[in-house]
Amino acid sequence: MQTPIVFLDVDGVLNSRRWDARSGAAEEAGPPTERELWERRIDPECVARLDRLLQRTGAVVVVSSSWRKRLPLNEIVRILEARGFRGRIVGATATEDNTASRGAEITRWLTENDTRGAAYVVLDDEVVEDVPPELVVRPSEGTGLTDQDIDRALLILTGRSGQQVEERQAGRGSDA
Repeated sequence: MQTPIVFLDVDGVLNSRRWDARSGAAEEAGPPTERELWERRIDPECVARLDRLLQRTGAVVVVSSSWRKRLPLNEIVRILEARGFRGRIVGATATEDNTASRGAEITRWLTENDTRGAAYVVLDDEVVEDVPPELVVRPSEGTGLTDQDIDRALLILTGRSGQQVEERQAGRGSDA
């Protein structure tokens, strides 16, 4: 069985208007570096939720966010890790074709990486064309990634609810 994949948008998923309002009020000592400005945009609570999803499913992350067009992938990884990310990022969707939709970029990545049979979910606060809508979880840009979003993603990746996944991992659930 293939490793499950989470295609990850950042803005509106790992941050939100609520987070921007809360974090914008925090005063830091001295002027921030450019990297610190990027880090401050990430809500650690949303990152913890993403980590829970990855831990429960064994999924890996492919960055599909527009951030990949502005920052090298290794820098995105470091920024997320600074905010508590503990998962594994295995790549990013292509950035050279600015005319392709995000969904087309995801489809291209799946094809080029021979992922036939792999379960996948797209976490994106915007409509993602060219991907079946039942595989897309759309967090609100107002709240970012919520527990309910994680439950939907779990169901997409495993066919089981969050409670069923927890019970199975604890050895209490059935395989049916």
